Amino acid sequence: MNVAILNSVALNAGDAAILAGLRASLKDAFGPDLQLHVADDAPGAASGLYPDIPFAPGLHGKGLEAKRVLRGARRSLHRRRVRLCERLLARAPAFGRTLLDRTGRIHLQRLHDSVASISTGGTYFVEHYSFERRALEVLAAQATGVPTFLYTQSLGPFTRAGNRRLMARVLSGCAAVFLRDERSLQHARELGVDDDRLHVHPDAAFVLASPASGAIGDANRPLRIAVSVREWAHFRSQTRAEGLARYARAIAGAVRSLVRKRKAQVTFLSTCQGVQDYWTDDSRTAGAIVDEMLSDVPGIRVDRAFRSPTQLRDAYGEFDLVIATRMHAAILSLCAGTPVVPVAYEFKTRELFDGLGMGELVDDIDALSAESLTERVNTALDEADTLRGRIRRILPGLRQRAAEPAHRIRRIVSAS
Repeated sequence: MNVAILNSVALNAGDAAILAGLRASLKDAFGPDLQLHVADDAPGAASGLYPDIPFAPGLHGKGLEAKRVLRGARRSLHRRRVRLCERLLARAPAFGRTLLDRTGRIHLQRLHDSVASISTGGTYFVEHYSFERRALEVLAAQATGVPTFLYTQSLGPFTRAGNRRLMARVLSGCAAVFLRDERSLQHARELGVDDDRLHVHPDAAFVLASPASGAIGDANRPLRIAVSVREWAHFRSQTRAEGLARYARAIAGAVRSLVRKRKAQVTFLSTCQGVQDYWTDDSRTAGAIVDEMLSDVPGIRVDRAFRSPTQLRDAYGEFDLVIATRMHAAILSLCAGTPVVPVAYEFKTRELFDGLGMGELVDDIDALSAESLTERVNTALDEADTLRGRIRRILPGLRQRAAEPAHRIRRIVSAS
């Protein structure tokens, strides 16, 4: 029994955590005979990191790896051919396939031979990203007649007419759409998508929940704090340069306070680091903050190594608190039972922590300051035992509900 997974970005360990949770849930739902085929943006590099996963190119050929070859007019022509192929697949599939290169045709055959196609979870259907390529992957899967699903997503809002039309087609053509939060549910409803297709569940990475049992909070050792930082360009009320400078000052101020007032050991550790083929590396951002603003402060380390999702979860489990900009740094910390102070750069983080009853710990990246972040960090540390107990109580339910979409997919496939 074959299932195709679309739109994977496994070089990002946060997205790899979603993929790991999705794979585990599908195998539990479908049984040992399940064969998964994962269409990834960079299948060659992803296979090097996760050799047990069968990665392959998607509809756009070699994905991001092809961008090194396709340039200018060639890339534009390639996109037009894929767009035309998607439009023809439902009416003249044989002709539509001729518009694809060999890898695209092989991918399309895998979709046709699968019992289900699942576009992986994440946050790629939002307007500050260009998402037509990912939408075409879903529409092409729908055109094969195989039940197609959108796994747990944060998406929208969609304000541009073209995007609204495109996403209405994508969502309405899915057998089920799984969303991570109520705001995404409302954004889907605004497109006229039937409620019976829409379901809200926790992020797939919560399937990886396994609270650490180490000696956290031991008074005989220094306080350990992890910090996840990232580049960000989409500030709402300031320029990119202004926003990043403010963000760096806030992070540096909070870290300086932790070291000087609480004698903490601080490690910068994030989900996007140590992968040469990925477009960004959070450890470079961390290194710049430390070099420019914290070079005089002892007890600070920038971790630059790549880790798999479970390795990251276990690493975050060794800390007393994580200050997390990357949402999956926050989720993997929670999976390890570690309290989190999140910096929200998109609504998904606020929605997640409000839903967990921890919204008071969230600081918004557009309003971030050293004072506001330090205040939230101090609150979390003062209430660490209470927070840790709350996290441990809610994790089993989060893990169970995060796995439920896979079982719903199995029921839909069995009935089709």
